[in-house]
Amino acid sequence: MSVRALCGSLFGILLFAATASQAATISFGETLINTINTDLNGTFSVDLLMDFTEDATLGGTVDILFNPDRLSFHSFHFNDAFLPPEQDDPFVIRRIGPEPEPPLPGKLVGLKFGHLFGLVGPGVIGTLTFQAINAGSSLLTFDTVEPFRSINTDDIQSVDFGSAIVNVSAVPVPAAAWLFGSSLIALAGVVKKRKALKHASRR
Repeated sequence: MSVRALCGSLFGILLFAATASQAATISFGETLINTINTDLNGTFSVDLLMDFTEDATLGGTVDILFNPDRLSFHSFHFNDAFLPPEQDDPFVIRRIGPEPEPPLPGKLVGLKFGHLFGLVGPGVIGTLTFQAINAGSSLLTFDTVEPFRSINTDDIQSVDFGSAIVNVSAVPVPAAAWLFGSSLIALAGVVKKRKALKHASRR
């Protein structure tokens, strides 16, 4: 075998290995690790993304965990462009919410998606919305309930699950409020001084 043919064969093997080793992903945003900054009492939204480009998936189920001392679940909107309603199959659930009986703080259950013909991606599963209720930080993470399975082999798929850290900052007092407060204090001082002078003149 010539050197050129040998190099070509090695390149092909390495390329195949690199492609085969690329796991599917489910994440909060465009990358596996994301940072979200928000203000106290404000709401924020984050997209749930999936990518099973290398091996289409029949589907699976995950829960979503967060810190209930920092965040409050607001809503979840399933992306109809990702999986239109008319394409539903028996194991597609279009809702997500707190654990029902009894509720477990900081846990959203039943994010379940899939299709009998397979889902490939990349695609946006849907959008989560939270409210920030206390200053501090909270992790958003996934917890596998039912593993994702390959449409080609029915084997359990290797999935890289992303995470996000949410930083909640206390809302700073606007500069205008400080100026307004200072003006009120100054005005109160003037009024008090005038009263004192008026009182002294009466003596």
